[in-house]
Amino acid sequence: MKGITNRVLAISLFFITSTTFGQVSGDLKRDNRKVTKNIKYTVSYSKPGKMIFSIVVDRNGNVITCLIDEHKSTIRQGPIMLKSRDMIKNGLKFEAGNYPPNHHGYVEINTTQ
Repeated sequence: MKGITNRVLAISLFFITSTTFGQVSGDLKRDNRKVTKNIKYTVSYSKPGKMIFSIVVDRNGNVITCLIDEHKSTIRQGPIMLKSRDMIKNGLKFEAGNYPPNHHGYVEINTTQ
């Protein structure tokens, strides 16, 4: 029974990590920097779309900059964009370590009706 539990746990962790890394890209993903505090990558909105945010993470794992990438996003402004930006800045956290002082990446937030 213990073996089955361990396999289920390993598979669950794989899918959680895969989902996170599907939403986080750029240098953060390339350098395999792990997320220590996750957020929801889907928000309710009146129409389906996506918002791509350019983020900068410090060595402590804090998101210090979060800006909408207007060229890659289908939703570029409004309260939902501000809510998503704040969710990333206040909720998303990465592992601390010997990373660049300004570690760059992207976060994708999708909207659903």
